[in-house]
Amino acid sequence: MRIGALFLFALSACAQAVNFYSLEQEAELGARMAAQVLRTSTPTAHEEVRAYVERLGDRISAHMPASPLRYKFAVIVEDSPDPLGTHEPAMLPGGFIIVSEHLILAAQNEAEFAGMLAHALAHSASRHVTRMLTRKQIAQSGTYIGPNPWPDGTTNYPQFAQEFEGEADIIATRAVAASGLFPAAFAEYIRRTQAEIPHPSRAAMPTRSVRSQLIEGVIARLPARTYSSSDEFFAIQQQLR
Repeated sequence: MRIGALFLFALSACAQAVNFYSLEQEAELGARMAAQVLRTSTPTAHEEVRAYVERLGDRISAHMPASPLRYKFAVIVEDSPDPLGTHEPAMLPGGFIIVSEHLILAAQNEAEFAGMLAHALAHSASRHVTRMLTRKQIAQSGTYIGPNPWPDGTTNYPQFAQEFEGEADIIATRAVAASGLFPAAFAEYIRRTQAEIPHPSRAAMPTRSVRSQLIEGVIARLPARTYSSSDEFFAIQQQLR
């Protein structure tokens, strides 16, 4: 019985780690998805805003886990379809990050915005979209060992979402701090903007209190350092107002 249980556990772990998509396939998928989003969106009219997001994104991505991805940033006028109310950037496979002007306006400082941008980058670096698609394919094949991540048979946010969200929050917090920005601002943004009761389509999403506590726990283990922030963010905000 013990050997059988260990075998099933090993199978489950393999199913969770496997990714059916090569990096090339992931990049192609992301490019198609990004093109579709951008075709139906309005690009920002402010080149300075787009350039700023790209610079900050490059600065943060330097502290992401090692990855062959080359991140690409776009800024659009429309808000992201985010039922949590956080204006989270659209994170697409292959390193495509699409930021809404609404997120820039909702953040109270550069570090808050950096936290949300880092969160999207962390999802991308960890290949969460294609890992999620892989798990769905395994679940539908009947070979997945463990609880069905799509118990209602829909594409609603799966039950292992907490794992991916927690992983992205941890990576993002460390990356923001390593970039020299105040990481506690990330937790403050989540506390202020995320709806306490998630939309039914993302019922498995960690609550704002769980997320903020996780972020604060990561911060408590970071080495002491001095953080700074640029006033450029407020100038960028002013262009959008």
